Amino acid sequence: MGSKPMDFKPRQYMYGDFLENGLVYREYAPAPGLADLVACYWELFAPGTIPPTWHRVVPDGCVDLLVDLQEERLIVTGPMVRSMGFYLHGGVRTLGIRIMPRAVRLVFPEPHVFQGTTGAVEDVLESSDVLRTALRDRGGSGGVIELFSGWSGVQERPGKEDRGSGITLKTELDALMTEILLKGVPRVDDRAGRIIGHILGNPTALRVSDVADYHGISEKQVGRYVRSATGMGTKSFLQVVRFQGLLAELDRQKRRGQSAPGVETALELGYYDQSHMVNDLRRFLSPPYPG
Repeated sequence: MGSKPMDFKPRQYMYGDFLENGLVYREYAPAPGLADLVACYWELFAPGTIPPTWHRVVPDGCVDLLVDLQEERLIVTGPMVRSMGFYLHGGVRTLGIRIMPRAVRLVFPEPHVFQGTTGAVEDVLESSDVLRTALRDRGGSGGVIELFSGWSGVQERPGKEDRGSGITLKTELDALMTEILLKGVPRVDDRAGRIIGHILGNPTALRVSDVADYHGISEKQVGRYVRSATGMGTKSFLQVVRFQGLLAELDRQKRRGQSAPGVETALELGYYDQSHMVNDLRRFLSPPYPG
């Protein structure tokens, strides 16, 4: 039950890089100093145009900043407690930054305000001084979109300079996130950070009462800390973290050629029994209503 080093790795439910109708999804690691704060940089693109294609996004406890290069929009997706579905069509060129749960409030002081929403970054800038400053220094949303408008897929240009700017696209992303997440006075309560780190370090065997007992506070206090840091209720956050542990185990078993997980796996992951685990799979992976 003691805290372990944070090794939580958010996953999306995908098999390999290539999705339906030519869509490609890939992830790239941030600079080592950002590893506990940024889960990954990611891209979703299609080499050509695609017919209407349904794309699922599952909850992972994170918040994403997106640059939609096709529609020239800068977007933020709030913390999710259920899966969301989107129909994509035509050209798809999206670059994303996935912010880890413990770092969400470094960018958004009140993440609960936009739980489960997807919208323009401008809608949340009033409550995010650090993001507003970082964007202003780059010419606002339009400047960021312009900076990345020449991007044609990170995988097509590793190590190449970005439009003569003298820096690679990944270098610019690292610089942006370093400015947002590492500069200035920390804005997340230390107790909240410890609680989130404890949950992420023990993703398979926690209940709200376990977290409260470990930190010597009430369940209501745990709830306030978790909600202020992640924008989610404690039970919902624990469910999402446990489900992410299940996705990781499914991925490991798939690579080993093993069969579907049984009751032993369910118990190891912190589920009451196999049916409890199956219900979670159905709840998070059943086709969501398209956004």
